[in-house]
Amino acid sequence: MSEPIDHQWSGVPVRFPGPDKTELSNAAELHDTVTLAAGYSDEIVQYAKDNFCILFADSDSWRPNGFDAGDLTTELNFLIWQAPRITVFIDSRNRKDANNLCELGAILDRHGLDVEIVQSLKDAATASSVSTDEYRADLATRRYDAIGNPGVINHDQAGTGRGKSYGDGVALAKRIRERTDLQNHRQSRLARHRKRRANLRRRAKTEKWKDDAKRIDEVCAKSQIYSKRIAGRPAPPNIRSLSVETTHSGCAQKVAMYRDCGFEAIAFPPLDMVTCKNLGEAKAAQNNGLPVRAVACVGCQFRKGCPYLEQSALAEKADHLVATHERIQLDPQLSDNRNLVTIHEIPAGLLRPQIKIKHRAIENIDSLIKIADTIRQWNRTGETEQQELTRTFYYWRMSEVCEMLKDNLRDTSRPGHIEIPHPVQTPAGINRDIADAIELIRESPGREVMSLVRGLLAGNIITLVRRVDIGVRKKGKDLIEQPPQVSVIGLKTTRLNPQAALYISDATSSTEDIEAMQRVPENAPSWTRPVNPMPVVDATPPGKIENQYPIVQIAGRDVYKSSSWDRFIGTIKSLLIALPGFERIGIISHKVHVDRLRDELPKDSELSRLVELGHFRGPDSRGSNKWNKQCDVLVVVGRPLVPPEAIRDRLMITDIVTVHGNRFR
Repeated sequence: MSEPIDHQWSGVPVRFPGPDKTELSNAAELHDTVTLAAGYSDEIVQYAKDNFCILFADSDSWRPNGFDAGDLTTELNFLIWQAPRITVFIDSRNRKDANNLCELGAILDRHGLDVEIVQSLKDAATASSVSTDEYRADLATRRYDAIGNPGVINHDQAGTGRGKSYGDGVALAKRIRERTDLQNHRQSRLARHRKRRANLRRRAKTEKWKDDAKRIDEVCAKSQIYSKRIAGRPAPPNIRSLSVETTHSGCAQKVAMYRDCGFEAIAFPPLDMVTCKNLGEAKAAQNNGLPVRAVACVGCQFRKGCPYLEQSALAEKADHLVATHERIQLDPQLSDNRNLVTIHEIPAGLLRPQIKIKHRAIENIDSLIKIADTIRQWNRTGETEQQELTRTFYYWRMSEVCEMLKDNLRDTSRPGHIEIPHPVQTPAGINRDIADAIELIRESPGREVMSLVRGLLAGNIITLVRRVDIGVRKKGKDLIEQPPQVSVIGLKTTRLNPQAALYISDATSSTEDIEAMQRVPENAPSWTRPVNPMPVVDATPPGKIENQYPIVQIAGRDVYKSSSWDRFIGTIKSLLIALPGFERIGIISHKVHVDRLRDELPKDSELSRLVELGHFRGPDSRGSNKWNKQCDVLVVVGRPLVPPEAIRDRLMITDIVTVHGNRFR
């Protein structure tokens, strides 16, 4: 092997062992380690060389001004890597580039490397260990202190299993007990004064105390004044909370956890066969982007005694409400009159909802144009001239907006911002009218198209862009460019109650991400600008909890979505043989394999010890406590590589990049 070469790579100092390569635009066969070590000590750099690591310092040190975060990934994509294992260390204090590193990991993985992305070695070396009880007590104390201090977003970046949901329950339970104790103390004082006055008046009627009747009356009068003062004091504020979870199963777990903490909470019910007897029409309304209660529930023969409506009404009135991200996105007013709002896992879809339509949605847009034209031509009896003008103008503008979206979806030349049309007044009965028109023409506009068009007409879209993605696929050693894929993306913003204490518990977002999700783009129309964004503070407790059980990684064997069933089931059965002492085993893997495994469980007695199954990005694979309660060991088979499109969407939501040049690779 030749001597190491220094090379300036896109503004980043790179040092790698030979063979001699002076131009990185050519494919480079690397037989050792590439180390980007700006800002790290010699010991860490040596560790990286010995263990085949790529080291990234904070983003300012490895991405100077003018260097695009995607350039590094693009250039690495054209290298041929030959190394057994790569570990990517990122600085946990600045995770803006985490999504880029995930895409980098996917690229390295395609070249046959075993890739792992972890936090910075510097943080791992300096963080002090604390006990689980101490860490969770700190979590609860921080949430307890946040109640009553509105106007600030507290961001907790503690990792999985640290007890963030538990901290919510403990903090609320303590506040509820304090309020109850204060009320009981006041009632006790009032009861003592009443009892004292009653005893004194009874004594005044006796012969023994007859001469002190006047003095007794004075004491009773003073006691009455004290009682009025106590009763006249303002009652302590009622403790009301909102917990936002990703799935309905997560909501059910949160309700159970709150019950264990000593108070009751109510969750919005899922829309399923148990809660809705008119499920077909309700799901059709959802798929068309229409509110279920305004369409399917109106005139429903099962409306009286409907479990879905009754449970929803109870949830809306509950002091402690649990709801999904999607529910709060559609109805942010549910956060009003709450002392504490906690958001768990992936806040991007809630704080900055994204609506995306692709080229194949042109047929849906044509259907919406037909719907608008149909409603505009209706002649209604009893409708005033102003109401008719409002209705016809609204649906005329709807057709115009649809034509504009079609033109942009057909434009493959370049990405760019799209001018947002001025909002118009929404006519009365719009949901029922659209539902009737859909039934009449027998065509569906689709949820995304309906949401985007109505959001534009209502003035709820803050950014509208046309994105042109040009992907590549590998054919041998060559990369073949794919036809351009055009999409139109609209971003909204969710305005939560600023009078509540806001807590975001998510380990995958940084404080900068949360700030960016509140930021309004410079080119946003004036009517979309919200109230001043709230400041974000890092509320993560210091220290780290030592693992209660060892984590074992089996190298040299991986399972992909494209892997054969024999490879997957062979891996599972080999693990079962290697884990003889565990009777309750949980499996998380790719959905395509897990679905088949679930079908095979009743047929194969060798799989009887598998008690829980989940798939990557599934409803129970993240933010769920069922794994540690129902399983003795958790086995993760394969790796959930992040799709490049998801990374691009995240970059746009967090305002890192709006239109990323002409191409995404």
